[in-house]
Amino acid sequence: MNHLSNSRYNLDHFGTSSPASEIERPRPLAGGPPRNDETQSRAVGKALQRLLLRPLYQLYEIRLQRQVCIQPPPRHVGIILDGNRRYARKYGATDPHQIYALGAKKLDDVLEWCCELHIPAVTLWAVSTDNLSRRSAAEVSGILAAIETKLAALAQDPRIHQQRVRVKAAGRLELLPAPTVAAIRAAEEATATYDDGLALTIAVAYGGHDEITDAVARSCAQRRMTARRSPKPSKQSLLRRSPAISTWPACPIPT
Repeated sequence: MNHLSNSRYNLDHFGTSSPASEIERPRPLAGGPPRNDETQSRAVGKALQRLLLRPLYQLYEIRLQRQVCIQPPPRHVGIILDGNRRYARKYGATDPHQIYALGAKKLDDVLEWCCELHIPAVTLWAVSTDNLSRRSAAEVSGILAAIETKLAALAQDPRIHQQRVRVKAAGRLELLPAPTVAAIRAAEEATATYDDGLALTIAVAYGGHDEITDAVARSCAQRRMTARRSPKPSKQSLLRRSPAISTWPACPIPT
């Protein structure tokens, strides 16, 4: 198995930025105000710090991999794609499309890690129905654009086909715009024949309330179907199945 360090030492969640994450951070737009000498010196100092920390990250990732491999790998990993706006505020990004595109880039590393660890199923909780209804139009547009771009890339990525990753979508797709649905269907069709690799489920337009409502509706529909197929019970059988009556002494049941 290759070391997890193949994924460019991105360990931002431990509080220190890696070299790769600095490359992926939002950059000032062309034509913006020039950076003064103090700012440039600070940037050079941070770059040197990251360079010196790189060997430490390599050792840490090797140690982390050994700890993970002690136990059997999980059968299913679920990831909530959150924190894009906090990351953007920290580094001064304001364009919603840029914000969510940066978050989508991290998916490449995550899938690589999961494939290396032979995890058979990964679910990404991408956007909920609450997100679609409560966020601003600009934010929703940025989220959906990032999803469409990432799905198009997954459908054509040689690594996805080499590792036989099967892409599926879950959620109320009827709430999504046509371009997003088309990108989903294209990724699903491009990987539909892969049934022996990682199963990647992308949850879009999902919601706990909607899932409960849909589950109750399916259960009621199944009960109605069963009731139609089953013979109508007699009055005697209904009375005998009553918890209260079943505890009575044996006696004739009136008809």
